[in-house]
Amino acid sequence: MKRVLPMILIVISLAVAVTGLVCVLKVDKAYKSEVADLETENELLRGDIEYLRASLGDAYSENIRLGNRLDDTVTELQYMADTVDSYAVELEGVNSEIYNLLTAQAELLECSPTYSYQGVYTLTGYTATGNKTASGTVPSAGRTVASNYFAMGTKLYIEGVGVRTVEDTGGMTDNVIDVFMNSESECYAITGSRKVWAIR
Repeated sequence: MKRVLPMILIVISLAVAVTGLVCVLKVDKAYKSEVADLETENELLRGDIEYLRASLGDAYSENIRLGNRLDDTVTELQYMADTVDSYAVELEGVNSEIYNLLTAQAELLECSPTYSYQGVYTLTGYTATGNKTASGTVPSAGRTVASNYFAMGTKLYIEGVGVRTVEDTGGMTDNVIDVFMNSESECYAITGSRKVWAIR
């Protein structure tokens, strides 16, 4: 009996030791499994972190690109604004010039003579007689004509002759204009019918 008791104690001790070892092994296995899961999760988190870092880098690069594009857009808008201002100044100058031209044209129209058609007249010529004209001027070729119809001082535009001034009268009919010339040959050459306009 004395020998059996120690054996039983030894068996019990071994059983307890084996049970403890089994428990330790089970705990170790569960711990290793949990560690493996944690490592896997850690790798996933690392992957997420790397992805986030890459995304952040891309976002930063995109931000830089957009910032540069914004700077370019602002520069372009400033250039366009300066161009518009330049065109506005230029347009103001053009408008001023147009106004000046229109003003000058209006003044010119006010001062410009008007031509009134008088009809067809017979032209004859006469030369110097040594006498002054009926208006008291010395007759001059290129200026003096005689007429019994038009008043003294009237300016006439004669077709093919030019502008002449009535400074003399004569013994001709009302439909005749006598043109002062330098020579008899010129008097013969000018004779004929011409259209006449009075200048006012």
